[in-house]
Amino acid sequence: MNDSLFATLYKYSTGQDKNEKKENYLTQCFVFILNRMLRHDKPAALELLGVLCGDDSLFSDDESPSIEPHKRIPGTRYTPDITIKGHNAKVFIEVKWNKRVDDAEEEKLREYKRRLPNRTKVQHRKLVLLTKFHEATSVPHNKTRWTDIERKLDSLDVWCEVNKYILNEFKKYLKEEGMLQFEKVDDVYSDGLRAFFNMWKMAKLVTETALGQDCKEYILPEFVGWQTKDKAFLTGIYFEDPDKLWFEFDTGRSRKRIKDERALNIDGVKPEAYPNRGYRGKTWYSWPRQLDNYFFSLEKEQQFEEIHKFFERCRDAINKASSIAKK
Repeated sequence: MNDSLFATLYKYSTGQDKNEKKENYLTQCFVFILNRMLRHDKPAALELLGVLCGDDSLFSDDESPSIEPHKRIPGTRYTPDITIKGHNAKVFIEVKWNKRVDDAEEEKLREYKRRLPNRTKVQHRKLVLLTKFHEATSVPHNKTRWTDIERKLDSLDVWCEVNKYILNEFKKYLKEEGMLQFEKVDDVYSDGLRAFFNMWKMAKLVTETALGQDCKEYILPEFVGWQTKDKAFLTGIYFEDPDKLWFEFDTGRSRKRIKDERALNIDGVKPEAYPNRGYRGKTWYSWPRQLDNYFFSLEKEQQFEEIHKFFERCRDAINKASSIAKK
């Protein structure tokens, strides 16, 4: 399946922490869509804002509310993900990508709620949590799920052809990112599950062959794969992005120390680096291998060889980067 427009553009976004990077990008995309719809499909935009804010009376037909991402609250260190301001309403929106509300997040929501303007300034004020989960917190005035947004996008009467294309790509992106918690199980379920299991077993054998170590299962809610005996290497698949097989290296678990990060590049592409995410605060490096139509067209022995060559190149890059000094 071809990537959506938004998934393609994400590849050019910057940032270190994966969750923060994804969340900020999703926020920027959604704000862009809302503002574009206000300009070219205003009635549909106001309908969507009604679902988002849990109240379709906040903004009138004769106004165009301002919608801004990451606007700091004056005089504070707090920055809501989205701020929406109309003639008689102000809304702070906290966007979540793949993270539940913990105690620290709940306290932040309370602070946002306290910072909403008093009723002498605007008639309506709202704090909205936009997430994919069913959250127990009672702090926000409204809790909207990405599933609600996607359903509304399906029913909107949109006139602008460009907007139609952008909205379809955004719905596709939400699905790619696993933001729609409940989706229809179709007739590819059984074959897909068997293929996934075959990929998992193949990854184990390739990992042990390429790295010369036994492996054990490494399973998390968002990841399934294999960890080497020395715990320095992981290989596997993230459920949110199943079209990629990942090779990952933890400098904190290894005796190798990276002296030149430039040597880690493969075909000119840098690995994703996560400082302070490895064992004992060291750096974690990740290389993806796209599982595309070419890969699926190969025989199983050829698929094994393709993955083996990729893992070996990652291993060799690590060895080279840890054996040469920076110039």
